Order: sequence, then C-alpha cells, then structure tokens
Amino acid sequence: MSIGCNLWPIGDFHLVRWRLPLGIRLTAFVSRIGAALQVQYSLARVRQTMNQVQPIKKSLSRRRATTLVAICAVTVAASGCAAFGYTDEVLWRVASPDGRLVAVCQEVPDFDGPNYDVRLERPDGTPVRRLYGIGDGDPCSEVVWSADGRTLAVMSGHVARIRFVDVEWAMSHPEVRTSSWSWRQVDLSTERSHFEGTGLRFVRPAAVELNLCGARPRRSNAACESELRRFEIPQPIVTGNK
Repeated sequence: MSIGCNLWPIGDFHLVRWRLPLGIRLTAFVSRIGAALQVQYSLARVRQTMNQVQPIKKSLSRRRATTLVAICAVTVAASGCAAFGYTDEVLWRVASPDGRLVAVCQEVPDFDGPNYDVRLERPDGTPVRRLYGIGDGDPCSEVVWSADGRTLAVMSGHVARIRFVDVEWAMSHPEVRTSSWSWRQVDLSTERSHFEGTGLRFVRPAAVELNLCGARPRRSNAACESELRRFEIPQPIVTGNK
C-alpha cells in the first residue's frame, strides 16, 4: 500500500506526475503547482537538516541513518498529499454475511488522485487478498455484499458505475493478481444520459437494484425524481482481463 505521493525524481528535483483532465480550470492548475512548490520547499528543508546532522550521522550505524532518511522522505510525501486533502483513510469496512471476511475500500494518496484500494481482510484486520486498485474517477460510494457472500458490488455513485467482484473465485485463486479490469463493470450513465446512483442492493444472488437520479442543473441542490432500476448481473463476473 502506498503511503506518500507518486513522484518522478529528476536530479535534485521531483516533478509531480500529471494526468490532468481536459478543460481543467486554471485555478486548479495553479493550486497543484503551489502544492508541488511546497514539496520542493520541504525537500530543501530536509536536505538542510540532513547537512546539519551530518557529523552526528557519521557516528550512527548505516542502518539507523537509512531509517532516518526514509522517515524524512515519507514525511515530505505525506505533507505534499495533505496539501490536496488526500489521505490514507479507510472509507469502507463492510462485513460479509457470514462475518468471516470484510470488504475494505481505502483511499490511497496520490498527487493526481486520490486512488482507491479495494481488498478483503479478516475481521481482525489481517489482509486476505487485494481485489483491485482504481483511480480517482471511481470512488467507493457504496460497498454491498450479496446475501450468499459470493459477490461484492462496489458503486461509484456520481456516474452510477458498478463493479462486481466474484469473491468465491477470488478466494479460490489467490495466486492470480487481479485489477479493476478483471471484474465485470456496468455503466448506467452514457455520454448522452448522465445518472447518479444510490441505494444499491442485491435482490437475488445475481440481480441488483438501485435508485437512479437524472442529471441536474449545475450548482443545483434541488432533489431529482429518482427511478428504481433493477437488472441481472452480466455473466461471467470474472472477465479475465488483468
């Protein structure tokens, strides 16, 4: 799991990795530049501090000196991510129906993120299996188990996009590394029709329903008239893509 932000080292400088969406506001661009400069300033302070403790470091063992440098690097990366408001917060911990597994969605701080990590754990927090990682376009708005515990559904509500995970298959194939493309995805929004989704639930082991809200005017807080949508989960859930 990543703790800091992703940086590309170039000489003594670290450049932020850019994947900015088309048409981004100039203000957002300036904000990111400011955060990057903050990281550069923090790195300069770290280098200055390390120069000051150089005589002390000579008396330290090599292992202790390496640990000190690693702590400084992590601190700088974390402060840079904090400037964007990104954290490593666990957003969801949802227990399976039998209580043996817990579905976890955690925010992963990244300069062009945040990203999200979806995995399975035991109730005591012991890691079991990573299911997939995903970018900032697919936040975990809702995480829902099927009644039989064989399927997990993760929805990004702002676009009514649902990703289904075959938990039974994942547990029986621990050696297979899976990604977001390994699992069946259903998009209820299109380029012409945008929907927001809420209230995702299983009605049968292979069928779900949710409330869909149509597009609203920008900056409008008015409630929309939602419609109930029910559909069968496309099979197979495991797509085979990695």
